[in-house]
Amino acid sequence: MMQTDVKSAYLNQTGFILGSNRSRIKGIAVQGSASAGQIDVFATSVAPTAATYGQAGSVITVTSVAHGLSTGTQIGIAYSAGTGGTAMCGNTTITRTGADTFTIACINSFTITAGAACRYVVEPNGWLMTFTVAAGDTFNNYLPLPGECILANNRVYCTMTNVSSTTIFYG
Repeated sequence: MMQTDVKSAYLNQTGFILGSNRSRIKGIAVQGSASAGQIDVFATSVAPTAATYGQAGSVITVTSVAHGLSTGTQIGIAYSAGTGGTAMCGNTTITRTGADTFTIACINSFTITAGAACRYVVEPNGWLMTFTVAAGDTFNNYLPLPGECILANNRVYCTMTNVSSTTIFYG
């Protein structure tokens, strides 16, 4: 049976795209720009914290000044490409290593030079998805989400880098 109460929301800069505290994301349309772009989607009540990271082997080290987090805290995190690649975005547990740093164990072993950008939210908030757009892809790319789609148990926030606009379809 086809769902007939699907709505949409549009955003052309980083910010909250859905204000409700619960929605099911059905699909996303992303329009790129002349440069390679990325959109990160979070379910969160607050804007994500900007930080930097690097990865050596299977350990990702995040630098976030005065983060205030403790070992065992769950976060949702999205990474931008750095020299050597991009770490694996997701929801994970951290290990506090200092007032300004924490580490994350990763199932992939990469070497990414420290200083690449990342964004994170702290539980009960979380990361939902990340999409990249190739340089020069200025078309409105629609990405349907499979199955029951993605449940956002909080407001939906999009960070956009070199993305002209995004539309979220939800119900």
